[in-house]
Amino acid sequence: MGLRERVEEEIDRLNPRLMELAQGEVGIISIDEDTGVVTLRVFRGLLIANGINACSLWADKLLKEAVPEIHEVITIFGPTPCSGDTPG
Repeated sequence: MGLRERVEEEIDRLNPRLMELAQGEVGIISIDEDTGVVTLRVFRGLLIANGINACSLWADKLLKEAVPEIHEVITIFGPTPCSGDTPG
């Protein structure tokens, strides 16, 4: 099983836990199998000190524990813009 499949499988397991712990969830934006960098989008979730999103912290920690090949988790906050949402 490749890195992408392992990360997708782990996200599927992680999201119910994040919903329970922090009322949020994450989705995969991209996975660079060469560098081990995973970029996630964080949807909702409770905030903790200094505006850091709890889902972001837990996703980073839990993904790296489950898939040791991950070297970095980048998180982007908020919904994906729809194609019709461009300003103008």
